[in-house]
Amino acid sequence: MTEQPGSVLDNFLGEISKSLASAVGNVLINGSASDRVEATARTAADIHDRAVAGLAPMVAPAPPPLACRRGCNYCCHVQIITDVPTVIRLAAYFRVRFSSQEVDELRRRINERLDRFEGLPEAERRGLRLPCPLLVDGACSAYEARPLICRSYNSFDADACEREIMSGRSDRQIPAYDVPLRVGIAVAKGMEDGLRSAGHAHGSIELVRGLRIALDEPQAAELWLAGSDLFAPARFSS
Repeated sequence: MTEQPGSVLDNFLGEISKSLASAVGNVLINGSASDRVEATARTAADIHDRAVAGLAPMVAPAPPPLACRRGCNYCCHVQIITDVPTVIRLAAYFRVRFSSQEVDELRRRINERLDRFEGLPEAERRGLRLPCPLLVDGACSAYEARPLICRSYNSFDADACEREIMSGRSDRQIPAYDVPLRVGIAVAKGMEDGLRSAGHAHGSIELVRGLRIALDEPQAAELWLAGSDLFAPARFSS
């Protein structure tokens, strides 16, 4: 980075977390329940994307070109951890933009994946490499509304992704641009802090289980904001 002290970037990321935490409280005040929850997820995604774009000119030397391209989806075969507002936004995204037949097909893919996980210990589930139910024709069908981790994850080497991810090994051997990853962590922290301060259930949930709950319950936003632990079955504990 062009900033010499590492603390400069650390301070910037800290401000991102604080800004989102404050924004979450404001966004959750006005509007219908679904509008408020979806706006929370959109705000987090927008802050992430703007921060990554804003930091790009500060990187010196410039990072090599990313290998990430449409159709390259090795990272879409791992367990994705996200938050409640994001899965509620995704469920609404599909209800509005896709036909009932396409939503039913999404449900089928979700159930098929979860059936494969049924009864397996957590370590074994994490090692399975099954395609994300959002993948259609090799690309994300909900790219605009994708979770923070999906926005952050990247690689300079697609061969390394295939070798490390699809074999079930650690992704720590994959060379990546660390700025989006660090921004993603900061934004996720801001989301958690904001939800906690606003008195709403926070913490990480598993994307596929959470999305099934949000699709099955049209009033998910209202129930969650009212204090229901609707997403408890999807809760992720590291």
